[in-house]
Amino acid sequence: MLNLWRLRLLQELADLGSMTAVAEAMQLSRPAVSQQLAQLEREVGVVLLERIPRGVQLTAAGLQLAAQARELLAHVEAIEADVAQAKGRVIGRVRIASFGTFATTVAPPAVLRLQVEYPELNLSFAELEPVDAIRGVVAHQVDVAVVDDLVPPQASSSSLEYVPLMEDQFYVVLADSHRLAARPSLKLSELAAERWAINESAAAYHGFLLNACWEAGFKPEIVCSCRSTMSAVSFVRTGWAVAVLPGLAAGTSIEGVVLRPLEPKLFRHISAAVTRGSTRRPSIAATLATLWSEANKFADGEPG
Repeated sequence: MLNLWRLRLLQELADLGSMTAVAEAMQLSRPAVSQQLAQLEREVGVVLLERIPRGVQLTAAGLQLAAQARELLAHVEAIEADVAQAKGRVIGRVRIASFGTFATTVAPPAVLRLQVEYPELNLSFAELEPVDAIRGVVAHQVDVAVVDDLVPPQASSSSLEYVPLMEDQFYVVLADSHRLAARPSLKLSELAAERWAINESAAAYHGFLLNACWEAGFKPEIVCSCRSTMSAVSFVRTGWAVAVLPGLAAGTSIEGVVLRPLEPKLFRHISAAVTRGSTRRPSIAATLATLWSEANKFADGEPG
């Protein structure tokens, strides 16, 4: 009988394109992935992979088996979801992961609400950057990963589906004594002459912001490179620099700063990544509904 785990590895190789990417997504070593796929070749008795100068690629037989594996794994997920649904109870383990600003705002009340409303749920939470959270879902080590649309497309997988949770608007963060603080809103181009503080640790956010500035016709003068949002905001408070932050981050800011929306408005979209078909499970459905509800309580409010 074919091993489902090895079939999943083959499917991920078809989606991600390299042994290294599969190893990272499944949180395995590259030799372990290679060994498992070699064992799968022995099980089916045909060549599934062929070496090329920069790695491996699937043969015609490998591509066919990967497509069949995708259908089979989706069917297995559907069976498991039907079994869970038939029990009629919100019960079982749910492992949630999210990036930092969601973890400090929306996740805590959502997890508390889930535990109160569904006491038979076995909940756990991990703070992970979006790419790592997606890899966790692919590797079946995370059940629900809260991510944003700043994640590079190559980080995703066809085995996942995304459930929208909220829009997160970006705000200009200024010292309350700044010359622009009295303005109700600001254009990004009006910050071209300003010194900027930025959170360098969030690579996707950093790249997104730089691209937005370039599209507005300037390159920001970054004078303060921080490893956390709070560090950046602390420098903004002095009046030395400005920052542009998403509402989830700006909503945790300190006294002495003001938030002004950008015109035109700038958003990121936040969603939950789950294994395709798993939304039929009562435990996953309840988790997603609660995350959506709590996220939109925050989105409907005014940060700061």
